[in-house]
This record gives sequence, C-alpha cells and structure tokens, in this order.
Amino acid sequence: VISLQVGDRPLEATPRLAEDTPEGQGALGVGITNVDFVFYPVWQRPARGVIYGTKEAWAWGKEILSSLAKINTQAVAGPVGIYQVSKSAGEQGFLAVLQFTGILSINLAILNLLPLPALDGGRLVFVIIEAVSRRRVKPRFEQAVHLIGMALLIGLMVLVTVNDIRRLVAL
Repeated sequence: VISLQVGDRPLEATPRLAEDTPEGQGALGVGITNVDFVFYPVWQRPARGVIYGTKEAWAWGKEILSSLAKINTQAVAGPVGIYQVSKSAGEQGFLAVLQFTGILSINLAILNLLPLPALDGGRLVFVIIEAVSRRRVKPRFEQAVHLIGMALLIGLMVLVTVNDIRRLVAL
C-alpha cells in the first residue's frame, strides 16, 4: 500500500502488476499524470504565489541542506549533468523546468554561502574575523586565500565535469 498526503486528504493505493501495460505506464501501471490546478481569484494570485513559492523554497532549502551531509561523487553534477537534468525537465513540461530552475537556484545560493575561499561564505568568514578581532585582515593575505580557493574551485569544477562526461559515455 502506498500512502500519500494531497493537501488535507490522505490517499492510499495498492500497486499490482499489470498484465498488459498501457502505453505511457510502467510495469506497475504507474505513470506520470497531469497535476490538478487550483485557480484562485486574480486578486489573490500574487499573494498566494508568494506564499506557495516561499514554502517550496524553504522545503527545498531544508532538503538540500540535509543532503549535503550525505553527498557522494555520484550525486554531484556539473554543467553537463545540469544540462541533462534540465533537458529531462524540459521534456516533462514548463512546470518541471520552473521547479528545476528554482531548485538549482536555491542549491547555488546555499553552496555560495559555504565558508569556502572565493565564495561569498568565504568572504563572510573574513568579515566575521574582522568584527571579532576589531582589526582589518591584510588585503594581500585575503586576496591570496581567495586566489587559492578559486584555483581549487576551478579544479573541482573540472573534475566534476570529467565525472559528468564519464557518466554520459557509460550510458
């Protein structure tokens, strides 16, 4: 039995193997269907959109943060992997592309805040150090740290892209 919550109502379904699988469905007879839309009056749409968007962004942000601890090399995607996922989202429709774009944006924002040199989080570390010590960090030292961090990030991007290409070739 599969249980899920749709809005305020719980739903249950019992999967069974289909003898003759209809086109567009898997072996269990499960397929992707259209989403039911709720249409609010025009005057409510902007506020409802902001509320819904904020809830979605918050939920995805929590999901991304919790998954950072479980990350492995197969879960990381570079430009090639992102292209593949965006292409797949494009085949599923506009809403899938919109959701993927939002998830990608939240993911990049969180990664940018990590305390790594050359990222905004790395700069934030220097700001905190300066606030605590009440002395300015020498600009040449900070510049050198960010330069080394940028070189390491570029190296990491190259490795991730190579990993993406290896996965693509293995398909």
